[in-house]
Amino acid sequence: MLQVTSKPTGWLGPVVAVVLLQFIGSFTLVFMPNVAPLMAVEFGWSDSMIGFLAALIMAGSMSFLMAVAPLIHRAGPVRSIQFGLIFSVAAFLLLFVPLWIAPVIASFLIGLSYGPSVPASSQVLQRFCPPRRMSLMFSIKQGAGALGGVCAGLALPAVASFSGWRGTVVFAIILVVAFTASVQPLRANLDDQRDRGRRLTFRAFLSAENLTRPIKALAAVPGLLPYALGGGLLGISQGCWNAFLVTFLVVRLDYSLTHAGAIFATMQAATFGGRLLMGWVSDWIRSGVAIMRFISVATFALTVALAFVSPAWPGWLVALLAVASGLGVSGWNGVNLSEVTTRAPRHLIGEASAGAIVLVMSGHIVGPSFFGIMLWLSGGRFDAAFITVGTISLMSLPLFNRLHKLDVAAKHRRAD
Repeated sequence: MLQVTSKPTGWLGPVVAVVLLQFIGSFTLVFMPNVAPLMAVEFGWSDSMIGFLAALIMAGSMSFLMAVAPLIHRAGPVRSIQFGLIFSVAAFLLLFVPLWIAPVIASFLIGLSYGPSVPASSQVLQRFCPPRRMSLMFSIKQGAGALGGVCAGLALPAVASFSGWRGTVVFAIILVVAFTASVQPLRANLDDQRDRGRRLTFRAFLSAENLTRPIKALAAVPGLLPYALGGGLLGISQGCWNAFLVTFLVVRLDYSLTHAGAIFATMQAATFGGRLLMGWVSDWIRSGVAIMRFISVATFALTVALAFVSPAWPGWLVALLAVASGLGVSGWNGVNLSEVTTRAPRHLIGEASAGAIVLVMSGHIVGPSFFGIMLWLSGGRFDAAFITVGTISLMSLPLFNRLHKLDVAAKHRRAD
């Protein structure tokens, strides 16, 4: 994105801005999985339909991520995110349209709304934050996304209990508009390096050079592209937890939507704490790769454990598993981004972070879609689906090990 030659002072305001925007962006991202069980009753959707809608959301995000660089150059990071959030308002309004295609289009638009968030906010943090606290700051930003999930898991079922799913749509619109406006006072400072002379054309967004730049930025650093691919494999399990946990609890354990939403919120709250902890540990041991290797094994173990949850399990044990998943399934996103942006050349930070998130979101697309197909083919066997995606997450370990070996080799060369 924009090349920055010096790191300015005063990081609190920028961190607050990206935290607020990450919060509301993630809230919109998990809106459909939390409200879909209610909509499914009214519209007659199958369980697998929810997975396909979740995949469409991620497809929208990935589409915008691949092409968003010119917008961030021209408008600046904060304005780009604000612009993206307009799509979520349009998506929520579309849900009121009584056509079967409306939620399909709305899901894709919700994904588009999140597209600018990661590369734009990564650029802000890399510019303003102290290097020795980079993993922690990225984890705080990503943790704000988990808090958005907490809000969705607690607030949406509560609103739906007295106003139905349509009331949750109105609530979401109000929240998005309020958060989008709240960062406006910081916009002038954070967007001061935007290129006012750049022209935004369809060719600028859709050229092969622009669309392939995120992946090329990862490939420019030895071992970084395989490392990012490992994040994509972890995204498969993470996407399935986010998309299907509420439905699994309602359909298979006979929980109420409010109870299932509380468990989802518990998982998201634990994710916030887990991301802060993983970021702090990563800065302390100075190795994000070690954290990702641990997460690979933990995601496998916890996802397989979820496959064996049954109505006989006490509620506290299900909640404990949700808490553990906040650390072992979803606690890695900030560390992953920090590792990528730290290793990427400064002028390619935005593109490299976009590439890493594109791969993670690819996992969020493939995972719920694959999970939904497995449910359809197996007649609703959640256990087989969770075991399969958990096993896939373990395949990320050799990819993380590759970058670890390159780091060890480089350390030995410096010692010699």
